[in-house]
Amino acid sequence: MQILHWLNEQRLLMLKRVKTHFVHATALFVGLSCMVWYVIPHPVIPVAIGIVPLAILITLSQPVLLADVYCLLVFPPP
Repeated sequence: MQILHWLNEQRLLMLKRVKTHFVHATALFVGLSCMVWYVIPHPVIPVAIGIVPLAILITLSQPVLLADVYCLLVFPPP
């Protein structure tokens, strides 16, 4: 019974650490986007920065699709 209690505590601690990392990553991303927008005050910058996380997620989840698109761009069909 004590082992189950200990495992549950460890699980909760791990979830807390993961949430903290997400908070830090989000704060870093927001700060970076604010700095870019301050340097380049263009209305397209927030849209472009908003697409970056989606592009990263697609790249990590679909590497074959990324390779296919690369091959199509580098070696276009005749």
